[in-house]
Amino acid sequence: MINVFIFAEDTGTYFPRVKRCPGQFLQPCSETLKRWLQSLKNSGKILLLITSSHSDYCRLVCEHILGADFEELFEVIITNALKPGFFSLVPQQRPFRTLVDDVEDSEGLVALEKPGWYSQGNWPHLHELLKSMTNKSEPKVGENS
Repeated sequence: MINVFIFAEDTGTYFPRVKRCPGQFLQPCSETLKRWLQSLKNSGKILLLITSSHSDYCRLVCEHILGADFEELFEVIITNALKPGFFSLVPQQRPFRTLVDDVEDSEGLVALEKPGWYSQGNWPHLHELLKSMTNKSEPKVGENS
């Protein structure tokens, strides 16, 4: 993929400018929103962050809008998800990949076994992880679950 390394390589016009001055492009969220997310987590909800952005860009954006401790809000963070394909139930599902210093491991994971940061992936494998995390055969997923 051509754009996989654009952010890391400081190429193009957008990413280098965002890296130098994120406040010009991003606005921190309110403390009310952060407290609400924390209250959801404290009430036993499992918070997921799923984005089609790559992990390095996701980290920059989230640190700027949610704060340096944003990772503590989410049990699972999935980057490079390529939505909506992530949620389609086709036989050629992309496997999840682990990340080390924002670099994807070349080996795909057969299944997700624990919360954490991942790249790529698919809904059926995430759904199985959520089943094990909630001890429910059909965990509800959504904004009002």
